[in-house]
Amino acid sequence: MKNVILSFIFFFVSWINAEVDIPNSLKKTIQSFLNDSNAASIYRIDIVIFENLKISHFDKEETWYGLSPWEFSENLVELPEESSLLVNKDSIKHGLEETSALIKKVEFSKKEVPQEELISNSNQTKFKLSVELFEKVEDKNLLKVYKTLNKNDNYKVLYKRSWYQPIFNKKLSFPVLVLGNNLDKVIFGELRTYKERYLHGEIKLKYSSKNSRLDYIPSINKLYNFNNLKRLIKENNEIKEDTYFWQKSFLPKMNISFIDLKKWFDYLPIIPNEINNQEEIKEINTDSYSVVKLLDKNQYELHEERKMVESKWHYIDHPYFGVLVQITPWETK
Repeated sequence: MKNVILSFIFFFVSWINAEVDIPNSLKKTIQSFLNDSNAASIYRIDIVIFENLKISHFDKEETWYGLSPWEFSENLVELPEESSLLVNKDSIKHGLEETSALIKKVEFSKKEVPQEELISNSNQTKFKLSVELFEKVEDKNLLKVYKTLNKNDNYKVLYKRSWYQPIFNKKLSFPVLVLGNNLDKVIFGELRTYKERYLHGEIKLKYSSKNSRLDYIPSINKLYNFNNLKRLIKENNEIKEDTYFWQKSFLPKMNISFIDLKKWFDYLPIIPNEINNQEEIKEINTDSYSVVKLLDKNQYELHEERKMVESKWHYIDHPYFGVLVQITPWETK
């Protein structure tokens, strides 16, 4: 019994000391989504960014003022390059290797499932996304736009992406990272969407030539994985609720103060003061990309915010590149 009590106290104090470095604005957004998933509607975002290969003499003669140092938002959310899997890739690869332990025969049950259960299950699947939020979606319409642009001698696609995400009001909104490398060109920046009375999209992009055809990684301090943070905050909420029971019923009878308990455990070096969870917070190391530099004479920026109509392509123009954005409600039925 003594060991159980000590284990609990150790677990609780470890949780008190554990902190994840998440911006308060992002914490509030995720917490509001956990409290009420209907507070934000789910939309599919489609974006295509392309380079203008033929630029008019008038645009070339235009004077472009010096650009300020680029700064990313502190609550920048990543768009994962790979979809999440229930089992990691190494385990899948190992599991597919032929061994004597593999099952050679599988027998299927002939038991019939009631029609009512089939209907119930089919209704449930309609309300599930095919991927997690912010993960890549393969979309035929986007592919068609991509192929059409690339066939045109005037354009060259630098970036294309589709994903699902909840869209909040302006106060709770956050940007996602946009990053495209295409041989000797790079485009990077942020796309933020929000909904008040109307849908809005705000895009900040930097377009540049580079001195190498290797990938260029911009200087980003931290990126946040929305899905993992959502799970982490949910688990912390559940732990916090459980500790209220012990705080009100168990520890008062022992005449132990939580503050005294925490101070006492602070002397133990085995308890971590901070959790650096690389799945939730990604720190970008740019050392391996130091050989790639942007060319100062060929850097251009775009910053525009506008109202958007659902399920309609919106074109944002710049003399050197263009952006197509579409925001479509997720059809749950």
